[in-house]
This record gives sequence, C-alpha cells and structure tokens, in this order.
Amino acid sequence: MNAQKIESTQFKFLGETVQFEIGQYQNGRTALQVISTSGEPYGVLSVNLPDVAIPDGCIAVKNWSENEPLAESAYNTGLFKNTGVRAQTGFCAAPIWQVL
Repeated sequence: MNAQKIESTQFKFLGETVQFEIGQYQNGRTALQVISTSGEPYGVLSVNLPDVAIPDGCIAVKNWSENEPLAESAYNTGLFKNTGVRAQTGFCAAPIWQVL
C-alpha cells in the first residue's frame, strides 16, 4: 500500500474537499478515515472485522447506511479495486477492496 499516495489524494465529498488518513485498529489492520483538509473527521471508510481473513493490502469497507455516499466517493478516486469478496457483519456484508 502506498501510504503517501493515499494520504495525498484529495476528493470531493458533500461539496467539501477531503482526504484519507491511515491508521491502525488494535489488531494491526489498516483503518482508513476520511478527514477534511483542515483535519476535521468526516467518517471512517473501513470496518474492522477481526474474525474475517482479509488479505494484505485490502480493507473491509462500510458501504451501508450513512457511509454509502462516502464509500462511493472514495471508490471513485481510483485508489481501490473491488475484489468481489464480501464479509458478513451482522445484517450487512462489507465488500473487500484492494488498496492500489
């Protein structure tokens, strides 16, 4: 994963210019948050599913409910490839995206 490329990519979300911030969940998996250019949080793109095997270089994405437009805007940056794999999480299934 090219962290510098990801964190330097800006895109429009709800009329605002936003960017990604990379973090880590406690289990070491990659967390992707979307923040404004001034650092204000807009939402978390990733979801941590500790019991699901997720390949290196991939993230589970919360693309339901209030995150649906955020996930769509993030995907349209071209930084991700949908693997076609989905992981069940409660009543929803999170798509697994490869981070390019």
